[in-house]
Amino acid sequence: MLAAWLHVLACMPHCSNLCAELNGDVVAECGDCAIEVVGRRGCGPHSADFPEAPAPKAPKAPEAPAPKADSPAAWRMDPISMRPVAAPDTCGVRPKVLRYISNFGRGRRAQPRLWSETYAVSTPAVLKGIAADASNEMRSWSIEDLDERWGSMDVRVSYAPAEYGSLRRPVRERSGKTHLMGAARVPQNLSTFLRAARHPNETAAIQQSHVHSGSDPLLAIPYSLRRIVKPGLESLNMWLCTETTRTSLHFDADDGILIQLVGRKHVTLVDPDTLEALAPQELKLVNWVRLSPGNFTSEGTDGAQANFALADLSDPSVSGKVRVHTLWLEEGDGLILPSNWSHYVMTYGSTHGFNVAVNGWFK
Repeated sequence: MLAAWLHVLACMPHCSNLCAELNGDVVAECGDCAIEVVGRRGCGPHSADFPEAPAPKAPKAPEAPAPKADSPAAWRMDPISMRPVAAPDTCGVRPKVLRYISNFGRGRRAQPRLWSETYAVSTPAVLKGIAADASNEMRSWSIEDLDERWGSMDVRVSYAPAEYGSLRRPVRERSGKTHLMGAARVPQNLSTFLRAARHPNETAAIQQSHVHSGSDPLLAIPYSLRRIVKPGLESLNMWLCTETTRTSLHFDADDGILIQLVGRKHVTLVDPDTLEALAPQELKLVNWVRLSPGNFTSEGTDGAQANFALADLSDPSVSGKVRVHTLWLEEGDGLILPSNWSHYVMTYGSTHGFNVAVNGWFK
């Protein structure tokens, strides 16, 4: 207990500027204090990012309607310090709800508390080192080691022309119509994928390929999260690539967890309260068909999806209407991603020559 209080006292001077911009490399900007330890009070993005709300003043103009009870905006209060969230223009920074959590415990109350402070209040969080054991075991692997361990595993490889490079992506035709272009999904074993020569006119990656939860302990949900995830787990998937890939901006209807094992990802998150500015709409799904390496045609389907953004985040008319948070997901980290948070992901290779992650969706 004494050590915990000493940690807080040592931390406070580094996080005393409540208007500090902590949306970049949080660890570098605020030291170890910026990574919150679940159950401790004190500094961290959960408190330092939110200036205290000013005293109420007589409104000069009609106030905006209060958020609905089921809207994440209605919950924006720091769950540790219980301070109200500042307005978007307070101190010139936007509200941030991304949290960083390290030293996550395995105690009986740790997982219920994590649930109540993340998924239950639509708050994403980076779990630093949650899969460190699995990541450390894989750190020395080469592609040959990966082939030897998982080469016989059945996977689904996503192929697309090089200029598309995403599992699914909205595409606007010359006629003005927009459809959702899906990658060609080819069943293979992992060894075939790893050993195949790469054609310069196509991208290839294992994306959202289902794996059985008992296939390998390294691909399982970390034990310390199973009380949250496993009871409602609907899908456990592998993501593996040997080159840089991207996932287009979209949201998922279910809560998710993403575990980064090898390599790193850069993730852009968009607050669901500002989803309307991204102009999601139902799009007809059209799939690529891979005729041969680097040679594709397309075919329509009866399917459609309504969770991909048509708006461009780099457009100032869009960026001024959304709340964006960016983060790096490093080896061994996990990302808690509540439902309806739009996300754009860039996946990068590593010194190992490959990038591996697993994710799960659950209700």
